[in-house]
Amino acid sequence: MELENISAELQKLHDFGNELGAALASTFNHDRVVGGGWSHRSGYAHYVTVDLVHPSGLGIWLRHQGGHRKGRNGRMLTVGATYPLGYSGRRAEEIRVWMDRDRTDMARDIIRRLLPDYLATIDHALEEAREEDLKRRARILMNGLLEQALPGVTSAGGTPAHESRDRRRSYWAGGRSGQYRRTPLASGRSPRRGDHHQEPDVKPALVSGHATLSSDATTMDLELKDVPAELALKILSMINPTAALEGTIMPREVAPAVPELPASQQVVRGQVVSEDTEITGPVAR
Repeated sequence: MELENISAELQKLHDFGNELGAALASTFNHDRVVGGGWSHRSGYAHYVTVDLVHPSGLGIWLRHQGGHRKGRNGRMLTVGATYPLGYSGRRAEEIRVWMDRDRTDMARDIIRRLLPDYLATIDHALEEAREEDLKRRARILMNGLLEQALPGVTSAGGTPAHESRDRRRSYWAGGRSGQYRRTPLASGRSPRRGDHHQEPDVKPALVSGHATLSSDATTMDLELKDVPAELALKILSMINPTAALEGTIMPREVAPAVPELPASQQVVRGQVVSEDTEITGPVAR
């Protein structure tokens, strides 16, 4: 019986949110807010939760979590704007509206008080999200190349690389520490330590270490351990900036030579000069 009462209460809150969201979205579309096209969602929770969603990615949410308060304060909805996950820039301030207010007036109050700041900040937030998505795609591509070069790489905590495709850091074990993977048994059970059938399914790398990608995958920090001295010298010679360059010296065309001009003599006002002195340049008058 208690579970039935809880379910009935959740359904009641959901229905209230569904009615509220439909009315607000209708006014938003009637007023052609951002061109119209708004829809709504009402969640199942122990409080009213409504989301207004626009096809462009904009969103407005309403929550009622103050039911324990008395009087009018217990009937206030908190209204905020939706931003891309991870955005840390300036946001529109949340507002509060009375949940028993006329739905059309409530919608237009939200439009007047929340929307201007939201529209002033969301473009920058969406642009940041697009840039971050490009960086994430670049990391996925670079990690794929890294996995081709070192098939045994893992993510943090030994997680398989394919489970964290946009990761920043990759690890691999060298020949000294061994590189073994536990493959599932025929029964489907994951193998445990001590199972005798475990065999290396990839050839271990020569050295161990880890690689850390920059956010846009244009650079990579490497830490290598147990590097054989001869291999270390080869690596250092490849990154030595003073190494001789290979190629052919090509002549280039230069401008024709110009004779140097003689220095001009300046005459200072009041200066006494002899008659045989040649005066050049501007004369002060």
